Amino acid sequence: MCMRPTFTSNLLKRFRLGGGTALLCASISLGTALLAGCEEDGGAPYPGPDEIIRDARLDLLLDEEYQFPAKPVSIRVTEYQPIRKWDVIFSGGSTPGLGVSMVAMAIPGAYDHILVYLGKDARGYAYAAEMRPDSLESGGDLRMFSLGQDYGENIHPSGAHIFSTNTQYEARRFAEPARQAILAKDQDLVRQVTKDLLGNFPYQFEYRHSGSILDRAVYLVDDGRAGGTGCADYWTTLLEEVAGLCFYQSRMSAVGIRDYFLYDHEGSQVRIPAELNPFGVDLYVRELFQLGFYLVEDQPHQYSCGGNPESGLVLPNLVYQSNLFEPGNPTLSPVRLATQ
Repeated sequence: MCMRPTFTSNLLKRFRLGGGTALLCASISLGTALLAGCEEDGGAPYPGPDEIIRDARLDLLLDEEYQFPAKPVSIRVTEYQPIRKWDVIFSGGSTPGLGVSMVAMAIPGAYDHILVYLGKDARGYAYAAEMRPDSLESGGDLRMFSLGQDYGENIHPSGAHIFSTNTQYEARRFAEPARQAILAKDQDLVRQVTKDLLGNFPYQFEYRHSGSILDRAVYLVDDGRAGGTGCADYWTTLLEEVAGLCFYQSRMSAVGIRDYFLYDHEGSQVRIPAELNPFGVDLYVRELFQLGFYLVEDQPHQYSCGGNPESGLVLPNLVYQSNLFEPGNPTLSPVRLATQ
């Protein structure tokens, strides 16, 4: 059994209140020694981040707060947000894993991607998961990675892309009623996400077109888990089906999407990625609508919690605004203090 030296923080408090250097050094040495001899219940060495990610060992992760180094849209310095298991991380400014320009701009809002915090291992490494595409041709799947330790220290290579390929990122904590609903279904959520990770649950693009320039209908895909999901609707669907949480008003309608590409300053500058362009010439998405192309919505989503059905695509920026999260975002000081 691997026991984290949780007593270290208490010893540090005593040190700050008038202990001594010897006490501090002893606590650090003892904590290091305990972790060095970490074992699972079966006596095998406790797995490191590579093994936990490879085998999707969500069962080893603890519901402990992680001090997430956030860079919100309106703030240029790093702030530290204490987040809990199943809280949601939003990122924007680029699309992780894609080398295609303009893709992030094609998703309305400051945030274009969603990740979910899964907890910490016994060594204090934090883990998260995301639906991540590799390319517009090959798609992608659900993946697990490590964010490193508190305050973004010792970032694991698997999670480096979160901080290196996005210009803004921050987390939202679930409000207490939503958190209790999630915790009541924690093991069910763990089992489903583990199954999806091991089964390479597929990324599904939310637009479908025949590829013929004569076919002007572009279909929006909002079909739950059938055939895969995007980065946002994987989590909204999972939490609705398993924990009974409904993310109302998280969808943008076909009319809203069309208007974004036609009239929004950023949306009107989005070009059709070469991988999806059947015309052979460089075109803006707005020019498709001007040529008579139109969007066809999928069947309206019927929320299991009741209320009016909604049509359109689930957008990270709209999920960010959900009242399932705590109002505002609690943060620590922009300057990290070693004694905190």
